[in-house]
Amino acid sequence: MHLEFLTNGIEVPFTIIISPYYKKKEVELTLSDLAHLGRPFIIKPANTTGEEPA
Repeated sequence: MHLEFLTNGIEVPFTIIISPYYKKKEVELTLSDLAHLGRPFIIKPANTTGEEPA
């Protein structure tokens, strides 16, 4: 949904989307990427909503 929001002009927090592990084993982030994230930042899998099950 993140990319859909951006495409439709809806503001979202700065996000880095990385490839699945099976496609790319190493994560490459620049210091600039990390600076844009700020602290604290959240790591969330893209295949779920990130919400705790009820």
